[in-house]
Amino acid sequence: MKDMESKIHSLGFCLVKLLVLAAILAFISFQVLYAAGTRAVSVCVDNDDFIKRMDEKFAAGLQEYIDAENLSVSDTEKLTWWSDRHWEADIQIFRDGVLLYDSYYPEGLPLETEGWEMPECEIPLMFADGETELRVYGSYGYRLYVGALVSALLLSFAIFLLTVMMGIRRTIRYIRLLNAEIRVMETGELDHPITVQGKDELAALAEELDDMRKAFREQNRREAELTEAYRSMITEMSHGLRTPLTSLLIYTQMLDKRKFQNEEQMWSYIE
Repeated sequence: MKDMESKIHSLGFCLVKLLVLAAILAFISFQVLYAAGTRAVSVCVDNDDFIKRMDEKFAAGLQEYIDAENLSVSDTEKLTWWSDRHWEADIQIFRDGVLLYDSYYPEGLPLETEGWEMPECEIPLMFADGETELRVYGSYGYRLYVGALVSALLLSFAIFLLTVMMGIRRTIRYIRLLNAEIRVMETGELDHPITVQGKDELAALAEELDDMRKAFREQNRREAELTEAYRSMITEMSHGLRTPLTSLLIYTQMLDKRKFQNEEQMWSYIE
């Protein structure tokens, strides 16, 4: 039971829980962000004014290419080359109601196209061999949808990293605290306790460090008591020896200077 509890509170298990939590938050964030992004793109793409502006912009780009290359309608290979590099839209080119080019059929128009009617909303397009009408079938929302997808992925990944960093930051801050407290203990300050937080390996290490601090402090206390007892013993011994040594010194000096009245007094000093 104790081993199971220690595994649950271990750093590895906590890291796994943090990664799972960060992944869940990132997934939920991606769903919300992507849904919001696609909704915004749909509103933009479904707008007639937006489609019209994009069609006109697309037609202007094609006209610039035609003018630069001095193309005629029969230059289908060059038209296909340009269309392949502007895949966001298909084009049809008409003249007098007859379909002359369709980017959907780059190899050549099928026979059934002879009866096709030219759609409305055509855009004038001038070739070297005369004026034509252009019809654009744009898929402009594709780039926007891809942009919404990429943006949602990047933001979700950022949320994942931020969540992981915030979770790891607490552990890093605790490690720095332990490092500072160990430095305090190295200076000889053993009354400052080691902070114990949580139940993981760092907490166990902090608890062992605190026990070591207490052991050092107790050892220092005992050494101080022994030193004080030694000093007291020396003091008491010095006081015990001082009186007889003083008397001995006095009698010796009196004998040396022959400060006695008779031989009997001399022997009493010697005794």
